[in-house]
Amino acid sequence: MAVRDALLVLLVNGPAYGFQLHGDLAARTGGRRVVNVGQTYATLDRLTTQGLVEPAGSTDDGLPLHRLTPAGRLAADAWLGGADGA
Repeated sequence: MAVRDALLVLLVNGPAYGFQLHGDLAARTGGRRVVNVGQTYATLDRLTTQGLVEPAGSTDDGLPLHRLTPAGRLAADAWLGGADGA
């Protein structure tokens, strides 16, 4: 699974901040998928530029939250549908 796809799928659960997504990715793969935190943020930036992710405010601590756009939800659903069918 590409980092792009993993972040989209994780954001199906709702808004999250970058380091949270980074930790969720490691936790959900049992540590088998090691991603540099910088790659997580760079991928989030690309997803935002592509219109798949958008800002969603911030946490009480001021951490910026990200959420799926409708196009991002479609991309995540398409990946999940393909993963289920594989």
